[in-house]
Amino acid sequence: MENKRRFYKLRKNKWKSYVKVFILYFIILILYAVLFESGKEYMEVRMDNVLLPQLYLAVGRTLLGLSVWLLPNKLGIKIPFICKIIIYVITMIPVFIFLDVLGLL
Repeated sequence: MENKRRFYKLRKNKWKSYVKVFILYFIILILYAVLFESGKEYMEVRMDNVLLPQLYLAVGRTLLGLSVWLLPNKLGIKIPFICKIIIYVITMIPVFIFLDVLGLL
């Protein structure tokens, strides 16, 4: 009986970790889209330089990749890397729908 309770508690804590990572990735993707994608378009309109907006977007993508990889571990959320990637891909769908509804996409 004790083993069954421990397994249920472990499974419950694991789902909480997945939900935390989902919410974290949701926030990160919205910030990336607003700051870097919109910023790139603004820079292309205002500046004649072609390299600077591409560099700005590359820095944003690098920060996005590092945050997806490292941030959950820094916050103490331990899940396998493949699960992080799967959650990230699943998170993209509601983020794009949310940004499209707001008119930011």
